[in-house]
Amino acid sequence: TITASMIGYTSSSAAAAATVNFNLKTSPLKLSVVTVSGNFARERETPVAFTTIGEEHIKNNFTVQDVPHLFANTPGVYVTTDGGAGMGDSKVMIRGFDEQRIAVMINNVPVNDPESKKVYWSNWGSLPAASQAIQIQRGVGSSQYGSGALGGSINVVTKDAPAEKSLGAIATLGENSVMKYGVDFNSGLIGGKYSFIGRVNYMEGNGWRQDTYYKGMQYYFSAMMYPNENNVFKVILHGAPQFHAYSYYGFPAAAFAERSDIDTTGQGEGAYTDKYGAYVHGFGYDWNGHPYLAESDIAGSEYKDRDTKLSDVLFNKTEIGNSPQGGVVIGNDQASFDNNVYHKPQFEIHHSLRLSEVSKLTSTFFVSNGYGYGENLNSYYLIPRYDTGLMKADKLLNGGFYGDKDVWQYRNYSDQFQTGILSNLDTKLGVHDFSGGVEVRWWKARHAGEILSTLGYGSVPYYIGSNKQTFQKGNLYYDYTTTKPQFTAFGHALWKFGKLNIMTDLQVAKVDYHVIEDVPSSNNYPDDPADHGGETWTGTATWDHDSDTLTADVPVEYTLWDYERSFSYLSPKFGANYNLNDNLNVFANFSRAVNEPRVKFFFGYGSPNEDLELETTNDIELGGGYLANIAGMDIDAKLNWYYIMFENKALRVTDPTMANKPGYDYKGRRYIPIGSSIYSGTELAVNLSPFAGLSLGLNLTMASNEWGEPDDSEGAQYLYSKDDVVAGTDYTDTDDDGKWGAGEVALHDDFIGKFGNKIEVGMPQFILGGTVNYNIAGLTLGAAFRQYKDIYILENNSDVLVGPGDDDMYFTDDDEKSATIPAASVIDLTVRYSLPVLNGINLSLHINNAMDTKYWQTGDSYGFKPGAARNVLFNLGIAF
Repeated sequence: TITASMIGYTSSSAAAAATVNFNLKTSPLKLSVVTVSGNFARERETPVAFTTIGEEHIKNNFTVQDVPHLFANTPGVYVTTDGGAGMGDSKVMIRGFDEQRIAVMINNVPVNDPESKKVYWSNWGSLPAASQAIQIQRGVGSSQYGSGALGGSINVVTKDAPAEKSLGAIATLGENSVMKYGVDFNSGLIGGKYSFIGRVNYMEGNGWRQDTYYKGMQYYFSAMMYPNENNVFKVILHGAPQFHAYSYYGFPAAAFAERSDIDTTGQGEGAYTDKYGAYVHGFGYDWNGHPYLAESDIAGSEYKDRDTKLSDVLFNKTEIGNSPQGGVVIGNDQASFDNNVYHKPQFEIHHSLRLSEVSKLTSTFFVSNGYGYGENLNSYYLIPRYDTGLMKADKLLNGGFYGDKDVWQYRNYSDQFQTGILSNLDTKLGVHDFSGGVEVRWWKARHAGEILSTLGYGSVPYYIGSNKQTFQKGNLYYDYTTTKPQFTAFGHALWKFGKLNIMTDLQVAKVDYHVIEDVPSSNNYPDDPADHGGETWTGTATWDHDSDTLTADVPVEYTLWDYERSFSYLSPKFGANYNLNDNLNVFANFSRAVNEPRVKFFFGYGSPNEDLELETTNDIELGGGYLANIAGMDIDAKLNWYYIMFENKALRVTDPTMANKPGYDYKGRRYIPIGSSIYSGTELAVNLSPFAGLSLGLNLTMASNEWGEPDDSEGAQYLYSKDDVVAGTDYTDTDDDGKWGAGEVALHDDFIGKFGNKIEVGMPQFILGGTVNYNIAGLTLGAAFRQYKDIYILENNSDVLVGPGDDDMYFTDDDEKSATIPAASVIDLTVRYSLPVLNGINLSLHINNAMDTKYWQTGDSYGFKPGAARNVLFNLGIAF
């Protein structure tokens, strides 16, 4: 008897003969029985839009980049990278929802930061090489626990230790001094009950942009244990200690121009400078605007001794307060003063207990402990630059343009601890599938800001509330601790009636926040202690009550916050999938999801904002799939349409005139609910195999992410610019300055009717992608194409300078201005070859952005971040 089997298909057997033909039917993708539960969607059963990236794709396309770049060609997904290499600075959006509103899981363990909701991919650098599958669900989908899955979810499933013994090594070399070396070991099955896997990598190098140096290691260890036929254990420890220079600031388009592309007619050298004579334009496309110097400028100085060491990161040596470690990241002959330093190991124990032929209990215990910091220069923009874009060392070390103490380095520490238990019971009643369970999580994090002595200052000024204080080096200028217990219960059922499957889901959750200050935060204002509970603090230094050096200093008392807030919610989901025949299926679903505001939104750094409520989405989806073989060509096509009603969206507004006033921080920032919006669109994915060895892929996304009527005057101010509105007609111009400022009221509630809907920023409203792969005799040639259009820049959709126009010169009459980033197309190429030497030698060449397209990948009120230019990586893998 001969049996044919393939991942994703039901096995088929036939009696041996000279020729045996097999016709395999699709089946759910079989993954780890320990780490995969009901959160994974199944083809032609679960009525949601999803894409599953398999191990083969990961193996063939991974070099040094973060996880999101492995599914950049998925419908409805937009992936960016600040530094240009994808090493630790990547971001992903699904249907216009950023990572704060996407649920990201590793082996079903939620990894979004419980306070900021962000995902810091540099913490999870070990994942790509250790993953066997990544599933991206668009929309609320079938995610069963945890909040935040407004736009979708990402679940990474790591590898089980295989039954066969192996030893391997990898080496990756690329442009910009990128290098990675690693080893992996598989023990094979020992005594029929145990197997182990270990992977360790070391990586360093620069992105293609200046001063985006990265250094780190990644480790992944896993053990499988099979005590008996009913129990399976999987134990995992993984982490990625690393540090890298930041590169997230945006700048005007002309800052990235070549000097020869700037018209100097009538301006001379002034075309490259601002009114103070500082260089602000013409630094080149690969420029990074963060604070950095030439390494030679600090050679032999005390700053050289503040170079960050990987060993300090690995063993968490940097103490909060007066720490002598770090302050400068040196790499590629440059020294950065804006850096990220972090290590967040995660330990997981997964257990699968087979209760009967139809019932299984899957349980997970996890614990993670993250420690590290981000460090920045205050008022870095006061440091002039050379025409190369490097900062002037003498000005940096002497306090900036004006020689005062407004330029100083500070550090934001985050000491995080999270633990939890997930338990899920899967069973059947006849042919119907049922699952239910609970998730219990507990989170504690201390956040503190420290004044560093990196630049040699003994003291610096800083505002808390409306008071300016002189802080000493090593002082903490804020210090608070957040605890967050969270409980979720969920139930899932997939009712099977022949060709019809009906999904019913319900999630019930309760989240509690408790914030305790030890040092008053920037928005904590002097007040009567009766106004809010807690102790009274006068600080370790004297507060100057009026910032006037001619009057005597008066101690100012602050009340430390002991603040609690709770959220409870229900998230129902209902859907149906109907298989019309073996080739065609259709589905529909309705789901509701919630996301509580970020801590800094509702706590407001010492000025709580009770107006912020749960963000909610109501998602309606229709879709279908077609799977067939026509004239020898395999066809797999999926089409879906969605309509998401997004309510209570909170965003940051900035009004510098309100700086250091109640409700606003020292920069005049405040977090408010803007209003509701509608995210709708159509997504298409088609995969073809015309003949053996050739596979073609196409994905298309057409979206419309529109704001509705703003909630109030602040929301209207944010969405409608001074170029739209008219003083006295659309808003009260109280101070008669022709600008819509704080406290001025909208005079009507029909801004959409008068000015139209505003389009949400950041997400392309049109994405076209394609892939081509051809394999023959161990050689694989691959190409991936992506085109992005209609990425809006400002929330009010006003025009900004985006390019030099037809004459390719900036500051001429035909400069290009637009509300959207110009469309861009990017092509990546790969060549892979497998040699049957030893247990296999794999060679691959990866050319990213092969056409060297220059384009903006993101834009906002600060400016643009350029997309990565062409870069080449060579990868070698050997299995012994």
